[in-house]
Amino acid sequence: MLKRPINGRLLQSTPSGGIDVTEFNFDDIRFMSKIAYIHNGTETTNDSFTVQVSDGTHDAIKEVRANSWD
Repeated sequence: MLKRPINGRLLQSTPSGGIDVTEFNFDDIRFMSKIAYIHNGTETTNDSFTVQVSDGTHDAIKEVRANSWD
């Protein structure tokens, strides 16, 4: 992750619970795991984080926008 979210965090769900993550790879999410954005409960409803992905040959950088509504 190149830029972390300001108003939340990323959580990796695993069979034994969840852990905060700042980086992850394909193997981390390949088997029974998901990465989720968790809002911190503030009044701010918009957030974003930036990730870099690679297949070993090509790289891509993407800003992921997260919106939270009641």
